[in-house]
Amino acid sequence: MAPGKRSSPMSTGPSDSSPAPEQPDVALARAISRRIAWHPWRLLLPAILFTLAIGSYLYQERRAGDDADYFARLDQQVLLALQVARMTARAASDPNVSLELLRQRHRNARALLENLYPPRPPLGLWPAPADIEARLSQLDKEWAHLGSELEAIAARQTTHEELERALMRFQGVATRMLVTSDDLVVAMSAAEESPEQLRVAARQLMLIQRMMANGDQLMRGGKGRLTAADRFGRDAVLFGNVNNGLLNGSPELGIEAVTDEAARDLLVSSGHLFREASRQVQEIVGQSVDLARLQAAVGDAARASDAIVAATREAELMYAGHVATRPLQPAHTRLLAGLALATLLIAALLMAVDARAHRRNESQRRLDEYRRNEQLEQAAALAGSDMRRVGDELRRSMAELGRMVEVETAMEPGEDPGEAVARGLKRVLTELHMRVDAIVTDVHRVASSATSLNEAASKLHASGRLQAQSVDKAANATQELASAVKLGYSNITKFDTLAEKGVAEARAAKEYLGGALQELEGLGTSVQESSRRVHRLLESADEARAVALRIDELSDHSKMLSLNVAIQSSAYDGTSRSNTSFADELQRLAERARGVVQSVERMREGLRSDAEEAAKAIKHTAWAVKGAGDRLRKAEQPIANLNVISRKLEKFAQSLVGSSQEHALRATEVVRAVTAVHAATGQSNVGAEATASSAARLAEIMASLESHVSRLHPVAPENKSVVALPAEGAGEGPGGEVATGDGADRRRGGERRIRRSGGLRPVS
Repeated sequence: MAPGKRSSPMSTGPSDSSPAPEQPDVALARAISRRIAWHPWRLLLPAILFTLAIGSYLYQERRAGDDADYFARLDQQVLLALQVARMTARAASDPNVSLELLRQRHRNARALLENLYPPRPPLGLWPAPADIEARLSQLDKEWAHLGSELEAIAARQTTHEELERALMRFQGVATRMLVTSDDLVVAMSAAEESPEQLRVAARQLMLIQRMMANGDQLMRGGKGRLTAADRFGRDAVLFGNVNNGLLNGSPELGIEAVTDEAARDLLVSSGHLFREASRQVQEIVGQSVDLARLQAAVGDAARASDAIVAATREAELMYAGHVATRPLQPAHTRLLAGLALATLLIAALLMAVDARAHRRNESQRRLDEYRRNEQLEQAAALAGSDMRRVGDELRRSMAELGRMVEVETAMEPGEDPGEAVARGLKRVLTELHMRVDAIVTDVHRVASSATSLNEAASKLHASGRLQAQSVDKAANATQELASAVKLGYSNITKFDTLAEKGVAEARAAKEYLGGALQELEGLGTSVQESSRRVHRLLESADEARAVALRIDELSDHSKMLSLNVAIQSSAYDGTSRSNTSFADELQRLAERARGVVQSVERMREGLRSDAEEAAKAIKHTAWAVKGAGDRLRKAEQPIANLNVISRKLEKFAQSLVGSSQEHALRATEVVRAVTAVHAATGQSNVGAEATASSAARLAEIMASLESHVSRLHPVAPENKSVVALPAEGAGEGPGGEVATGDGADRRRGGERRIRRSGGLRPVS
């Protein structure tokens, strides 16, 4: 079949090696993922700064809290010192004050102080500087001194109570003494005693009142407590002297004894009361000494409390100075924390903007993905139908191939469709390989036979030319001899008759040889045409080999596809989505299967037409060889007759040797020419027989080739596939039209080269 008559295969889209263009939504998703992947790096530096600032802020806040706790404990020290001083002052005059409560406050102050400086470590506090620790150590000593004073106060607190009880008893006696002294003054006034006696009696009344006032002063305490105790004792002694002077008379006082009996009785009663009061006064004076010691201890405790307060204030000021001289202040850390927080907020705002853009892009991507999923579901449904159609197409193609090579490809009961297709395809390929190999072998045999036939025809043509030349030479020599004999021996009728007969036979042989030469020239043309047809038949055999390669590729691809069908069958059962590349491979396999069927059909038609044309050319060559052989065989008789005549003429010429040497020489030339013609005729007969045998062998090989080609049965038009599979969009041209003609041939050649170089692309 000529190249211009071959139909171009259907375009199956882009080649396997061309990369698929990236979809816009895929590029957008990749850009969004890259941008989102950059967000943590863009937030990392602000996060580190924020962490450092917050850590510094928390550290300073903890230090500030510890400092506040430190100051609070120092303030508690001051408060406890003031409370202890106040309670100590009350303990000296108020027996209701609990010394146990006072001791508890003292212990609390000592425990609080022990938490502020070594040797015990601070509880949750930072260590204080050395000067502050020295001050706190001195403060601890002051608290220890205050504790000793408190113990002294606790030991003498009963003195105040006893003094109070003695004063209470003295107040009762003094009240009675006051009443008695008042009655004495009234009695003496009634008895009209002397004015000096009345003045001394009134002074006695004044002494009693002053003792009662000094007793009250002793009870109140204070700075006049010692003076009141001294006056209290002197007034008591003076009262006794006055009472004795009024009763017995006293030159020191300048008075005489009272003479009135009633007044003397009152003086005696007052003396008894004075003796009772004097015991109370002695007890009060003794208790006042102990009370003075108690007051001294209270004063020492007050001074110790004041020293504690002063030392605590000084330690507080020193610690405040230490806090103020730190290089990093809480205000600085708050500023850093504010700046870090602002930086983090700005970064978070940027992230929020990016996140909003990401959410918008993500929503758009999800919408696009939803639409794409809908399209994929529709494509899955279409792919399912296409898969069924492709399966029908494959089974129909297998049936067509099976009918073409007379192989049964029907699926057995219970057999897997993929295994049935693979088994049938294997059987079809095996049979098709065997038949194509037989056809190729016959074609090569035809080519070799045609070559040998061409060589034999060439030799026969050369022998015919040589024989024709020899016949021409013999005819010319015979004519010359005849003319010479006629001229020399005109009277010899027999020789003339023989010569004319020889000339006639030579002419007949020349005619036969000329026809044979023409037949041989036509035979050369026929042999060239046969060679051209055989060469075309070799090209068809190469195409058959290419079809066999495509069938092998189709077999490999079908095996891979059946494997992918087995792997992805579960995926198609569990989800509505489909693999577009798998559908493309199915469509591509169907297109290739249909292309293989069409190629096998075209190969069969081409082989049949080429074989018929080659058979016709070889038959024509065989008829030409046969005609040339017949003409050469017809020329054998005139040549044989010419040989006999030449022998007779030779004998006759030899008999006439004496007549003319020239005639003998010419006769010898005629004999030589006839001998050459006879030899050439023998060679022509051998060449004709070889050519005839080659033509017969070629006819037998062509018959075998026709039988092999006839075994490839054509597919009936009603049994051919009518499944219409849509072509890939990528196979269309810029204007949307499918490329055909030379462009399709070029793509077909490119795909064939790609498949030959790289094989089939595996199904993804």
